[in-house]
Amino acid sequence: MKNIVFLLCLFFVHAYSYAQIVVSNDLFRNLYVGVENPISISVKNIPEQNLILSVSMGEIKKVASGKYIWKVCEKNSLFGELRVYNKSALIKSIRFKLVQIPDPKILTTTQDGEILFKGIKAWWVRAEVDSPEIYGLSCRVDKFTITILKNDGTLVSLENIGPEYQKPVIDVFTALAVGEKVTLSDFIVTVGCETTKRRLNTILTQVHSGKLYQYRH
Repeated sequence: MKNIVFLLCLFFVHAYSYAQIVVSNDLFRNLYVGVENPISISVKNIPEQNLILSVSMGEIKKVASGKYIWKVCEKNSLFGELRVYNKSALIKSIRFKLVQIPDPKILTTTQDGEILFKGIKAWWVRAEVDSPEIYGLSCRVDKFTITILKNDGTLVSLENIGPEYQKPVIDVFTALAVGEKVTLSDFIVTVGCETTKRRLNTILTQVHSGKLYQYRH
């Protein structure tokens, strides 16, 4: 009986010594929070249908042969661990550094960089991540504050929900006088699939020049 157990152990050790597995993050050097991380897994001498994957956080799903998407929407650790099993036997464990995507920049969708407008029906702001490694990431502006300093010294403050200016804001902008100061601030944004919204320190300020802009695509 001891000999049988020994031979079985020897068989499994021999089998795993020939099992070659390569795990790679196809696009990024690290594991990014909020974005889909494409993972490739190449295995020799083990049938692919025997592979079982588990991750320490987030979720991983198969999208093609040897291709997976690992998505983490909340950072609660320094590393994310991926474990690869041959059925119930662990054959590889690999850790990826977990990195938070940098805060996006607020950009205005206007002519000549103007944040003010008159005579148009729609205008908006957008958030984009400025990173050579991250592209195609969806960033959503959830709300922001518009503050207007009028020529008589009074302040008007409005909260805008979403990236497009809502009607109360459009009405106030339409009534702007030359020299009145408009400030956009307190931007709340959602980056990718992150579960926690971000508050940006971005402040955009401009004195209304009196220019009339027409909406254009």
